[in-house]
Amino acid sequence: VWSAAERVAIAAAGDAGVLVVASAGNTSLDNDVSAFMSNNDSAPSYPASYDLPTIVSVAASTDRDVYGYSSLCDRRGAPEWVCAFTSWGRVSVDVAAPGTDVMSTVIEGTGPRGADHEAWDGTSMAAPHVSAIAGLVLSRDPTLAPVEIKNAIMNGVNAPSSLRLASYHRRELGLPGGLMRGRFTRTQGRVNAVGALALD
Repeated sequence: VWSAAERVAIAAAGDAGVLVVASAGNTSLDNDVSAFMSNNDSAPSYPASYDLPTIVSVAASTDRDVYGYSSLCDRRGAPEWVCAFTSWGRVSVDVAAPGTDVMSTVIEGTGPRGADHEAWDGTSMAAPHVSAIAGLVLSRDPTLAPVEIKNAIMNGVNAPSSLRLASYHRRELGLPGGLMRGRFTRTQGRVNAVGALALD
């Protein structure tokens, strides 16, 4: 939900030298479309969709460099549009990062067979990859401003042709616009730590 207070706080953090990395959301919706237009109050997703230069909005991709869908659902043979979860936006979402089957810690003993870790899907699994790259870039040059770190991340991506919205996605979900074989994020890319670090 859009919040003036939250937006002001994030803007102030940016002014203080903080880059905010935010998950794009797991509603399989277009963050560029207003809640009124989409008939769904889950899109856009905030804080990822605030129009602030010091936010990096992160969608999820799979190990096959396609837009994020539930790997568990996919393994059960369901169509990808049923399994889709990641939100996207050719204007409001900056990059994609691995967000399926990512190992994460859980409260001790609550994982499978009492383990303290399990594999999860979600943009909350993707965003930490971007935070880590931001930390690497900043460690290389601590004088960089948040926007410069964001630029390094965005310009260092890999842009595989597979990382596009599937043509059936909008049609099957009953969204306006018909076929949509197009841009997934602003960069149309998946983050690459080496690429970000290699930039001047």
